[in-house]
Amino acid sequence: MKQCFAFLFLFCIPYQGSCQINAIYDSLTPFYLTYSSGGVVPTNREINIYKTNNKYFASYFRPKFYFRGEIDSAWTTELDSNKIFSCLKFINMAKKQPKECEYVNEYTDYEIDFAKDTLEISGDCEWNDLNYYSFSYVLFKEHFLELEQRKTNLIDSISKKLIGSWYCVPFKTALKEGDSCVLSRTKYTESDCLFMFGDNELFKSNCNGAYDFTLSHKFKLDVEDQLPRLLIGKEDMKEGDYEGEYIVSRINEKELKLTFEWQK
Repeated sequence: MKQCFAFLFLFCIPYQGSCQINAIYDSLTPFYLTYSSGGVVPTNREINIYKTNNKYFASYFRPKFYFRGEIDSAWTTELDSNKIFSCLKFINMAKKQPKECEYVNEYTDYEIDFAKDTLEISGDCEWNDLNYYSFSYVLFKEHFLELEQRKTNLIDSISKKLIGSWYCVPFKTALKEGDSCVLSRTKYTESDCLFMFGDNELFKSNCNGAYDFTLSHKFKLDVEDQLPRLLIGKEDMKEGDYEGEYIVSRINEKELKLTFEWQK
């Protein structure tokens, strides 16, 4: 027995890094993570950590990312030793959490399913910079960077088409979520009102009634839930401090279709 142990010890010394990596690989138990957050209708985010042919993988199932109806398949990445170590840190942190913490900002809930056990954690617990968002970013950094680039490209493309004057027939009644309007480069009637988008996110409108943005002077394009959005507001466009929001449903050289979300 001693001879066997001595042989193993001598074998591992030249390959100490390899032995440590194997130990890390063998210590990770596959799990399925569901993270729920939000208000009245929470959003579920799901990650599966699994092992196939002695290799570990992570798949990101929800929410799916898409642009203009083009849905991404589940993100899948093979886990290297650093990502496996992050999985171990996350699970160790989860096991130390109480089952319930105080809700501070919004509803949050973790469910971590193992083959023979389940961890459930509710509320805003202290995760020491290893909560769901930071953990998922470590695993899928390459995918998130690609997604950000796609969002930037989409915003740039819409911005180039948006600059200039657009005309529309204003709604006479209050707008409801989901109402759409189609703006044109051409003014067809005297009652048409003007939306003008300029460089440096400058905005001007002479519309009244439901499209009254006469006090707004700035616009901003953003992508949320992978949908391009037009935000209109005053000079100081702070986060969340906007006068109205529309989804850019369609835009080309002649037409701009906006779907109403909300307006102050």
